[in-house]
Amino acid sequence: MPSQASSKRIDVAKLKVGDFLSETQYYRVTKIIDGKVELENERGLRLSVTNRIIEEGMYSAGQFEETVTLSRTALCEVLENAGDSIFTVNFNKQLKEKDVVTELLEVVKELGADADAKVLTKKLKAAVKKGVSGEVRTLVGYLIQTEARMGRSQVIDLEAPPKQRYRLVDHRTINWLVLKNVKYTLKKR
Repeated sequence: MPSQASSKRIDVAKLKVGDFLSETQYYRVTKIIDGKVELENERGLRLSVTNRIIEEGMYSAGQFEETVTLSRTALCEVLENAGDSIFTVNFNKQLKEKDVVTELLEVVKELGADADAKVLTKKLKAAVKKGVSGEVRTLVGYLIQTEARMGRSQVIDLEAPPKQRYRLVDHRTINWLVLKNVKYTLKKR
């Protein structure tokens, strides 16, 4: 078993011509220079690559050339099969009970004790609807593990601080997903 202390995956001294290597990395673009792009990986290592390498071997989390409308089940299957590819997913993050209560109390506080019953009812219904459907969230990341249909996927959020990157995406709340140059959107009922 390899030592956890070592950050090396390969002993470069043992490499020979003809050996094969592989890697999966996720980069943030830090600078664009004529014919080259400077990148930084998740571990903070920086490198510069030519446009040709990016065009030939990388996908963007946000660029897409076509849009495909899918059923909820099919949209979930796309995420479940994302493998180690980078993606952007938009979903409704479930609010906690205390967040819904806070939202309701804010409505009551805003309108005051003398509030018109119709206005209060309308505002409370809107707050409850927001609490039930959740907060819309867009996340750039990659898949760690997934539960079968209509479950949840554990993903890494590349825009979050390093110690807070693990997130859950509930498959039942996905609105759209960009993966490998395609934007998959939920078919409206």
